[in-house]
Amino acid sequence: MGTAHAPNKSDISNIHYLSAVIRETQRLSGVAPFLSRLATDNFEVQGYLLPKDSQMMLNFNSALQDEETWKDADKFYPERFLDENGHFIKRNEHIPFGLGRRICPGMGKLWLEWRLIFSCPPCFNGFCLSHEIPLQNSSSSRCQAWYRPRRSGTSMPLCPQSVGICQA
Repeated sequence: MGTAHAPNKSDISNIHYLSAVIRETQRLSGVAPFLSRLATDNFEVQGYLLPKDSQMMLNFNSALQDEETWKDADKFYPERFLDENGHFIKRNEHIPFGLGRRICPGMGKLWLEWRLIFSCPPCFNGFCLSHEIPLQNSSSSRCQAWYRPRRSGTSMPLCPQSVGICQA
């Protein structure tokens, strides 16, 4: 690896610190601060009755930054994912992709891709930052955003509606 060759799948087992940096970055800045869940039955949580069909917003980031689980939870410290020999260790408390039946199905592929991309020098990624590249808008049309309103008492969603948000 390094400048000798672009990293490949077989190199993944040798990039322990990079794996720890990626995990710690995910822990400190979760993708989604809240998870939405719908109660399928009546149930009680800490003395509160939640009726069936209640929608709950779970504070997902609080689990990733809990002081009881993570020592110095507000500090960037990738070494918390390394053992005493500097090898990457997986921690069950680290759940940025969810868990159980609702876990992200793309987690494995994304985890592999991140490690391959971030371990690769820029010139191996197909581009080299040795000179300035000008950015320009090649489109002469207006930028547009699309939104789809929620269902309106019918079984079919309403048609998407276009909203112009900027001028080219």
